[in-house]
Amino acid sequence: MVFELGGTRLVAGGFQPVEAYDVLVTNLDPTVHREPPPETPEPLLERFRDGLTTQEVAALLAHGNDTPDRPAAEAALLELVATGAAVRHPLGDDAVWQSATAGEAMDFAARDAVAVS
Repeated sequence: MVFELGGTRLVAGGFQPVEAYDVLVTNLDPTVHREPPPETPEPLLERFRDGLTTQEVAALLAHGNDTPDRPAAEAALLELVATGAAVRHPLGDDAVWQSATAGEAMDFAARDAVAVS
């Protein structure tokens, strides 16, 4: 992956952890501010209206360079579903989670049927 800004070019070759990209972005623009993770997944589902997978939520809830806690993220997401704040769409061996207020929820079954056809 190549990052360029104002004549500076930084390269992260091969597979890199997310933290490596953070370092490159910070070196390109030290004024960039990284938002802390929210206490619950609810603001994430509001922000990403098309939905997020469990692992994406886990990564976004991780503090700093902590390892994402997928079981904790899933438990928090299920809690939101139980309160009616979120919707779970099964997808493969996981799910896509959306805010209950996302408006028109994606019809994942129909989308998959079209993709397979």
